[in-house]
Amino acid sequence: MGAFALYKKDAFYSFLDNVAAAYGSVDADSVNPVFRGGSGGADFCVERFGDGRVFPNLTWNIDFEHLHRRTECIRLPENRLANLSSK
Repeated sequence: MGAFALYKKDAFYSFLDNVAAAYGSVDADSVNPVFRGGSGGADFCVERFGDGRVFPNLTWNIDFEHLHRRTECIRLPENRLANLSSK
């Protein structure tokens, strides 16, 4: 994982499923007591800074005059974490 990493879709979704499963079972699997707090479940978010277009030759077009930050999240309830299949 890195800021400029490229992943195939299958590898990304497999990683996401593994993260969700590990997070969902961290209380039971850890050697030391772990308390996640909160209302259970997990939020997975993507943050964007505007709409733009990336072309096949890796040039891009973004309107910097109207750049705005947008965060979109999905909430996964506790009972979906252990067996998540994001495909």
